[in-house]
Amino acid sequence: MNNIIVLNFLIIILNTFHANYAIFKITNGNTDDNVNAYRTYSDYRANMQLHTVKIFARENSKTLKGYSCSGSIVDYYWIITSAHCVYGFDVIDVFIGNVTNDLDHIVRVKNVFIHPEFDYDNEIINDIALLKLRRSLASLNNTFEIIALPTIYDSESEYIGFRGIIAGYGKFGDSGPTANFANYAYYEIIPLRECQNLFLNNYTEYSSMCLCGKGIGASSCQGDSGQGLIIYRRGEKKIVGVVSKGLESCETINEPEVFTRVDKYLDFIQEIIKSY
Repeated sequence: MNNIIVLNFLIIILNTFHANYAIFKITNGNTDDNVNAYRTYSDYRANMQLHTVKIFARENSKTLKGYSCSGSIVDYYWIITSAHCVYGFDVIDVFIGNVTNDLDHIVRVKNVFIHPEFDYDNEIINDIALLKLRRSLASLNNTFEIIALPTIYDSESEYIGFRGIIAGYGKFGDSGPTANFANYAYYEIIPLRECQNLFLNNYTEYSSMCLCGKGIGASSCQGDSGQGLIIYRRGEKKIVGVVSKGLESCETINEPEVFTRVDKYLDFIQEIIKSY
């Protein structure tokens, strides 16, 4: 009974929660004609949102104050997200699909696996984590979608010019509320050098582990961090990036943002999933 009360409180506060950590969001802007249907500021809902989850992390079970971000389902038991989303938190809940009062769609995280070389003080580097759920999502039937991981062959691609989609639960603008359903936007993958200023002094050493993307009439915002950048390749949807670092203002559009490049971490991902 106590767990149910706490989860209901979580649903309520997620509607009003504002993270104190700057992460980024999808806001409105002018778009090309071929992507007008994919603006994310307003009531457009993601037709690709089934792989998307909302993550709510707390320091301990006694507090309802926490930090909200996003993630992607890559297995019945596994969520992929950014490391800085879950670093330092002991209690993490995952909301599958839209945030509602259906407690069956709220799953507690059993184990958190942060990349061993992630450094919170330099969070753009190795900013990737896996969450193992306490129970399988198989019982939820068609309310979610498992997104495919890239393969070793994908690591040979630069992806430059590819267009992908992110779908996250972040805020509607710098001072807006967080979303109860996933909103989405198109992103174009651009040359890494356009993200060089976001790497501070680590561009040369670590840029190959990242992707640089630019929202098309959009940007990410607080609560979108950890969400996957999804592209179509070889006949299927794949997660090629994880939202890591964007701009300080959610309302700055058409500017470069950094994504952790998933195919560079396949050994880490596959070893964790296989072992646990």
